[in-house]
Amino acid sequence: MADWAIEARGLGKRYMIRPGPPAGSRMLREDLMGWLRGALRGGAARRELREVWAVRGVELDIVQGEVFGLIGHNGAGKSTLLRLLARITAPTEGHARIRGRVGTLLEIGTGFHFELTGRENVYLSAAVLGMRQAEVTRRLPAIIEMASVGDYLDVPVKRYSTGMFVRLAFAIAAHLEPEVLLIDEILAVGDAEFRRRCLASIQRAVEQGRTAVFVSHDAAAVERICHRVAYLAHGRIDFVGSATDAVRRYHEDRSAIPLDLTTRADHDGSRAASIVSIELLDEQGHGIDSVAAGAAVAIRFRYQCSGAPASGQVRLAISVNTHLNTPVFVHDNELSADRLGPLAHSGTLTCSIARIALPASLYRLSYRLSVGGRVVDALSDAFELRVVAGDFYENGLLPDAREAVCLVDASWRAQA
Repeated sequence: MADWAIEARGLGKRYMIRPGPPAGSRMLREDLMGWLRGALRGGAARRELREVWAVRGVELDIVQGEVFGLIGHNGAGKSTLLRLLARITAPTEGHARIRGRVGTLLEIGTGFHFELTGRENVYLSAAVLGMRQAEVTRRLPAIIEMASVGDYLDVPVKRYSTGMFVRLAFAIAAHLEPEVLLIDEILAVGDAEFRRRCLASIQRAVEQGRTAVFVSHDAAAVERICHRVAYLAHGRIDFVGSATDAVRRYHEDRSAIPLDLTTRADHDGSRAASIVSIELLDEQGHGIDSVAAGAAVAIRFRYQCSGAPASGQVRLAISVNTHLNTPVFVHDNELSADRLGPLAHSGTLTCSIARIALPASLYRLSYRLSVGGRVVDALSDAFELRVVAGDFYENGLLPDAREAVCLVDASWRAQA
């Protein structure tokens, strides 16, 4: 067997979740009342921790010079597994070993300093990988050519568009030549030409003996470049084999699960009621991982009240931004004159969008739930909304995300 590049044995990541609001969001009055109730019951107030395994029991052997794919529905544990391999997150159990220098492309902004220019970030990323300045200077023209950032190379990256940011990030990762390259779904935000160049770059890297681990929902790309693919379901590896067989398993499995928000510790609000999960639904009510531009989609929020059902007028507001936090749209039930209250002890709140008017890209969804004018739960970047190419204009044409923030349903006419 060829030399291994990545080896994982019994790898797992567990989070301990405490029900209710995080300590930082509670008021002193709530802490005192909790202590008093506990004292009256003869002991300190306690809330039991709940165990959540994002990844568990992962066994992997990835050989040098292999493109290894990771696929699975939202919440399957793909990104957590990559972070474990990259040593960004420490495992709860098991271990992973990687031979050689590791380059990561996990999400927009990882490893970048937003106040620095594109050129400065190239040198910063190289320094993190332990490269000499002279070596980076020699490779800089190739990085600039692939990134296609033009005159913006000496502009702070906080002013970059999503497309420019992604192109520069990948160009750095590709040309600084790490022995192992870990790539998350970030490539989905580029246009078709950029994705083609990225995949070609990955193939060239593998031909040079380097290794890549590739996470994507693009089945065609997975089948095109991956030698083997692992299909993850509910935090465990369900299947490892050829790309074709793994993609078939992925499409046959309708177990797209809601995104669990109870593991997030950055909720804001009183938490009298909390959003515990979010999921996308197609027109038939099936859970989906992505929506095609122009298609109907429903976003379902599952909530739970911490005590008696919250009373008062219910308002659920959502905001959608690009990966660089450029606002795209906001909406809430008051704008559409839809009454949602009163809340039960638990239930769902659903926003139905008749036609998603966004170009293919990745977007971040935040929400704010208010009852009786008081914010009970709010969470930024709560959900990653993936929009894939669709037939919005019914002619097969779409602008890419670099050219437009949203799509417009318009018509033209000429008069003499």
